[in-house]
Parts: sequence; C-alpha cells; structure tokens
Amino acid sequence: MGEKDSNRFYGYKHWTLEEVQRCFYVGKGQKDRPFHRKSRNHKWKAIAKRLGCRVEVCIGPILHEKVLLWETFNIIEENTYTNNFHYNDDFDIGCNFSYGGIGPIGWTVTEETRKKMSIAATGKKQSEEHKRNNKASNSIAQKKAWEKPGRKERQSEAVSGIKSGRHHSVNCYTKSFKYIATYPCITDAEKQTNACHSHIRQVCLGNRPYAKGYIWRYVEDCDPNTHVPHNGHFIHEHHVVHCSICHKTGHRRTNCPNKS
Repeated sequence: MGEKDSNRFYGYKHWTLEEVQRCFYVGKGQKDRPFHRKSRNHKWKAIAKRLGCRVEVCIGPILHEKVLLWETFNIIEENTYTNNFHYNDDFDIGCNFSYGGIGPIGWTVTEETRKKMSIAATGKKQSEEHKRNNKASNSIAQKKAWEKPGRKERQSEAVSGIKSGRHHSVNCYTKSFKYIATYPCITDAEKQTNACHSHIRQVCLGNRPYAKGYIWRYVEDCDPNTHVPHNGHFIHEHHVVHCSICHKTGHRRTNCPNKS
C-alpha cells in the first residue's frame, strides 16, 4: 500500500468552553489535524457549535503504535465513547463512536497505487441489489420527512400560491413621491421592475434611498387609502445629499454653483 510515516503523530483532546469544561472527544492525527473542524462526525459538529471547543494537544510527536494505545486509554479515561448518536443530550456529549486504536492514518499512497485504484473504479457499476437498497432507503427517508408535523400544510400553501407570513406586500413610488403600484411580494416586484430583491428590502427598511430608481415601502407601513407612509418620510436624513461647499442640500459639491 505504501510507506508508513510512523513518528509524527499527536494525541489530542477537545473540551467544551463551559464554566466547568468537559472533554467530548479524544483523537489522534498528524500535523494540524487536532485543530481541524472539517471531517468530523455530525455529533462533534453540533457539540462544538453549541458548547464551543478548546483544543488540547496532549502528546507527540510519537510513534503511531504508541499514539494508538494513548488514544484507547484516554477515550476510556475521559469517558468519551458513546453509542448515542443524538447531539441534544447534555448528559452524553461524547463523540467517540469507537474505542480508538484503529484507522489508516499515516499511510502514504504511492502514485502507482493511485493509478491502480483509478483503473479498478473506472466503469464500475452498482449491483441491482445495491440499487434496490439505495432506492428503499431513500423512500423511507422521504416518507419520514413528509410525515413531519406541518409539512403537508406548508407544501399545500406553496403549491396553491398562498403567501406565508414572511412575505410582505410592497408599494412602489417615483423619486418625486408619486405612487405607482402595489405588489403582493418583493419577488413579484423584482420580476416586474427588474429591481434587485435585496435592494428593495433595504429600501423598505430605510437602509437605502432607492432601488432601480424607485422608492419602496411595505404596505403595512403605509395608509391603505392614500398609500402614504405612516412616518411621512420616504428618505432618511442620512440619505439626503449635502454639499460641502455651500452646505445646502439637493446637490453635491461637483454640481455646486458656488464652486470656483
């Protein structure tokens, strides 16, 4: 298979950032593996996100055989082995699903071996039994997802076009504050005017003056009869153009009549 680089291994532990820190993972690896957050199991990622993660490199560099023994001993010592895959159990935060002492880490695959593996995998097809098992597994997963509470109702609303509470109707105005139209949601306004969806939203929130040359406001922020915004303002004060020469509003210094 290749040659084994057997004297550059480290043993490490991962601790939570709680007031009373707890060890939730014991591992081994080379180089900066102790600090990697990728290639971790789903429970490790959930625990690290919820409780934080402090890395402690305990031993190394040492031989591969020695780090295997260290890993097994410390998984038992810190009680991080578990067969509980649920990540929301605060009483069982262990993320080691085995007692360690195994793994192909440290083996360097030669170019010749890589070519052999590539040739062996080329044109390889799954057996009919494998395809049936995959299809059955996917069907079960889809059925469970459909049976989740509220899933059918949300799907029906989406198909029938019923807007959820997250959609806001918006009013569109010219720069001279003349009402143009009302759109049932920002997506429809984007399609009709070619204005950017996020820009329309930012204008409605008061973070931008215009989007595609129009002023936008949420319908609930406007009078239902006159379409005038309740606050009476279309543009926030910090969006008003000021001239640094004559200190008047309405133009910039490049267009100032007093510019010498």
